[in-house]
Amino acid sequence: PGTIGLGALVTLRDTDDGTEESYTLVGDYEADPNNYKISVASPLGKQLLGHQSGDSVAITVNGFTTHYTIVSVS
Repeated sequence: PGTIGLGALVTLRDTDDGTEESYTLVGDYEADPNNYKISVASPLGKQLLGHQSGDSVAITVNGFTTHYTIVSVS
């Protein structure tokens, strides 16, 4: 419990601007980024797997790095 895996609802805080977003980690066929469902195989999904609330992660996509703090996992 509390560790990010398939099916987890994860709330992230962008450490640069303080905004928060919540995502559900799903399989490839269920992925729907417009509805905040991201694949565990996506760059963000891969980086989140195995982390817990309070952890910091850096996600690099298309050459841009964003730093997040994991606010909650359920």
